[in-house]
Amino acid sequence: MYILIIVRSTLTKHNIQSIIHSPYPTRLIPETKDLEKQIITSLVNDLEIAEACGSIGVVVHFGTTKSLDVLEGYKK
Repeated sequence: MYILIIVRSTLTKHNIQSIIHSPYPTRLIPETKDLEKQIITSLVNDLEIAEACGSIGVVVHFGTTKSLDVLEGYKK
């Protein structure tokens, strides 16, 4: 957590805004309930990091699905 305080302080000192990027394995189309829980936990962690750094947001990509039709996956 200490490093996040340094990051926030440095960004504030130099008037820099930041945006956090979620890890690429995170995808918003979970194929199982277990995977859905893991994704939610990961996203909450990303949001907490963004808040600690003073970031204005988190970039998350939709990802892909191997078991659903593309349109069905996006609807989910």
